[in-house]
Amino acid sequence: MRTKILLVEDEQQIRETICELLLLNNFDIVSEEDGCKALQILDRWKPDIIISDIMMPNCNGYDLLKNVRNNPKFNQIPFVFLTAKKPETDLTEANKLGVDAYITKPFKVDELIAIIEAKLKRYKELKNQSDVLDIHFDDFIIHEINTPLYGILGSINFLQENGTNSEKTDYFNAIKTSAENLSRTLTNIINYQKLSANHYYIATNATIEIEPCLNECLEKLLNNSKKYKNSVIVDIENALVKIARKDLLVILFEILDNALKFSESHSEIKITGREKNNFFTLKVIDSGIGMSEKQIKQIGPFIQFNREVHDQKGIGLGLFLSKTLIENYNGKLKIFSVEGKGTEVEIIIPIA
Repeated sequence: MRTKILLVEDEQQIRETICELLLLNNFDIVSEEDGCKALQILDRWKPDIIISDIMMPNCNGYDLLKNVRNNPKFNQIPFVFLTAKKPETDLTEANKLGVDAYITKPFKVDELIAIIEAKLKRYKELKNQSDVLDIHFDDFIIHEINTPLYGILGSINFLQENGTNSEKTDYFNAIKTSAENLSRTLTNIINYQKLSANHYYIATNATIEIEPCLNECLEKLLNNSKKYKNSVIVDIENALVKIARKDLLVILFEILDNALKFSESHSEIKITGREKNNFFTLKVIDSGIGMSEKQIKQIGPFIQFNREVHDQKGIGLGLFLSKTLIENYNGKLKIFSVEGKGTEVEIIIPIA
């Protein structure tokens, strides 16, 4: 697999020259003229390394570096500055933000390639050390894996000792639910690692009708589980959307499950869906515990809020995975919430 480079340079001649040289050396290149446009690229494509000029209009190199380092999805990507300044002068801010290297203009292509290879080698070494998820440091992750396992083992032990037909049915259902919960937890962890490593397959040409997928998720959540007693009101227009069925099911299941588990029992949840301007917007509105603006901004992998107060299930990957998957299909996930009053989630997906 070829190394993917995001090049950000406002001078067209320099940008085109560097692109041509790197393409000749078997790199995949995406280039932009300023930091703002580069950030838009990062919404749907993850490079292996970022090379950026410093002085640019709109959003300069420092702003781009700051945004990259503040985003958990990209903050470990090697970042190299192209600069007309000498590295030892006036680059204190960049050092504080965590720039990985500098190359001073003018430079030889061999110098640039040497820096790219050195930084990628170091990045891969660090990544290999952390590729195995350190779940033993996170008690709540262990809890979420062990809980369904205990449910499976306990139910099997009961069945081995025999029971009434009615009891056996209940325990078979408990085993199935526990196994599904465990499978979902492990699948989310695996998908997170694939997305983080840019190894997740995005079926860009896939299409699917949204209403049957929504009904399938609701049926699984409401009919196959006794824990949710909410009233769900659905008012959507069916539409063919540009997304793979398996990814749409993950997104819908995570968003609906959140709405149900963070709402009071018997409270109302509204689901609406309409097509507008070549996009389909599905809204899921609950009157649950809600989130603060600060919490919405902090949404990321393995992040949960007030776990010690609310008996939360899951490992804090659902919203992050949903947002990442939607963005990979050129869609958006928006969250509007008021603490103590509820949350509205908008899933916006292109129409086929």
